[in-house]
Amino acid sequence: TMGEGVRVRKSGTNNQPRFGVSVTDGGGFLTIAVAANEKPTVIEENTGGGIAVGGPSGISIKGVPGANPDQGSVVLMQNGGPGLQIGQGGTVAIPVPLASDIDGLVSYGNGTIKPPGASGIRVTWTSKVKIRNSVTLANSNHGIHVAPVLNVAVGATVGVDLGSAGDGHNTV
Repeated sequence: TMGEGVRVRKSGTNNQPRFGVSVTDGGGFLTIAVAANEKPTVIEENTGGGIAVGGPSGISIKGVPGANPDQGSVVLMQNGGPGLQIGQGGTVAIPVPLASDIDGLVSYGNGTIKPPGASGIRVTWTSKVKIRNSVTLANSNHGIHVAPVLNVAVGATVGVDLGSAGDGHNTV
């Protein structure tokens, strides 16, 4: 669990890129919850990216975007790779992933190491994730990139939910 006022920055080097936070082994689950009136939690300037979630692991982010597109209570910014990367499921070897819920995340100005650049949020289409009320702007590639998966298991389903006109409220 990660609460208010956490700052993770400058992990890795250009020769050995690292994410600031990685939840990729054994079905772990990370919860980040910061209210609007609390000190922001910021994950920035990491060479590999902000947060990586993989395998059967999951994440819950509950934040509140700020008045400016690079401000909020949970901010991933100026990372070399994607602000948030979720790569769950898709192969026979990986069990059913935990459901991830992203609400109120700000992912701004990521993809600072070029090439290849990066997205604010990169998620494989076999991941189980719901994204709402989030801001993904000024990233070098995409705001949100729903990426294909090679060697997809038979019966794998699309689990990416960006909402509809009435309930998504994402700014991309």
